[in-house]
Amino acid sequence: MIDKCKVGDVVDGTITAIPISAVFVSFGDNLEGLIHISELAWQRIEDPSESVQVGDAIKAQIISMEGARFSCPLKIVG
Repeated sequence: MIDKCKVGDVVDGTITAIPISAVFVSFGDNLEGLIHISELAWQRIEDPSESVQVGDAIKAQIISMEGARFSCPLKIVG
């Protein structure tokens, strides 16, 4: 699956964890991306859980790839 992903792709994912300044999103075949708190909302938020919860289904866009590491800003919550 990783070789099928490219920058700009929109993926369906599920929020798996919400540490202090980011959220982790599981998508594809055992892939996981990180969404930084600054990418969660247009307005400034202090806590990612203000915008999303573990288990939420979302769409995220891959904005960079470094080997097996992804950076995915939140595209649509739904």
